[in-house]
Amino acid sequence: MINAGTPDGSELIGDRYMLQTRGSAVTMLAGMYRIEEVDKMKFPHFMILTQDATSDLVFLHTKMPVIFDARDAGLLQSWLDPSAMPPWDEERVLEKAVTDMVYEKRPWKGYKTAVQRVMAQSTL
Repeated sequence: MINAGTPDGSELIGDRYMLQTRGSAVTMLAGMYRIEEVDKMKFPHFMILTQDATSDLVFLHTKMPVIFDARDAGLLQSWLDPSAMPPWDEERVLEKAVTDMVYEKRPWKGYKTAVQRVMAQSTL
């Protein structure tokens, strides 16, 4: 989204876009997580890996997520079980990244209500 407005969704400005990989119904974002324990409570920490946006998407943002091809079972297995393959490094990750994306401008209709519903249910 470009400049979606306030975090609680009370003000929606700018444009909203749907993005997905071309030719695939599933978009798999490369990410990492770990669990940290503080005072006997466990907290998940998660991040999505990013790369420079393609020339087609730079109008939305200068970065885009690293996306893997959901149809490449070997790649997914090696990402989920790093002991099965050589160590991942930046070059290997970006070499496997899918950058052929399609996008569509979407209306805001119904979005504000959905955001407010999620925010009302949030415990954070």
